[in-house]
Amino acid sequence: MADIFIRPTKTETQRTELKGTPVVSIASHDRFRPAPVTIDDIYHSPESVGSPYLSTALRLMSTALKDIDSAIELLGEGDRIGSDDSMQHYQVLLPELFACRSIGEGFGLIVSSLQNAVRSLHGQPLDERQIRSVRSVIVALRSEPFMSFDAALAYVSRLEQANLSVDPPNFEYLADLLSE
Repeated sequence: MADIFIRPTKTETQRTELKGTPVVSIASHDRFRPAPVTIDDIYHSPESVGSPYLSTALRLMSTALKDIDSAIELLGEGDRIGSDDSMQHYQVLLPELFACRSIGEGFGLIVSSLQNAVRSLHGQPLDERQIRSVRSVIVALRSEPFMSFDAALAYVSRLEQANLSVDPPNFEYLADLLSE
């Protein structure tokens, strides 16, 4: 093992191995903040994803986000019909995303809540607040597809705060039966 000696410099103490290779002090990196690793950095190619469900889900969520971003842009331009059309493209992806629910309980909860939110609108278009809420939930799910059930509940609450009903159809009858 090489001996390390300390040689003071004007700005800081620097450690150097006997062979002259500098060793950087951790103290010199006080301002170092690691950047968060994105899901794209982890799974940069479909071949690197071991699960076909995860690969499919990541692809579908990317497509969904493009559709939602288009809807927001069109809504900003005053094109409510175009915005609704983009959201319908997003909605078509939900059943296939639901088929990937074996990724985890949190994933399944969020996707089923998104499906129920769409179903409860009975064909009415989502308003901008609702669209942005859906987008934030999908962004969170895409960055953390293996999130826990408890973490997913917080995102489902965001949907409810945007006046989206996330309960399954006829849930009130089931809740009444269970309470008896």
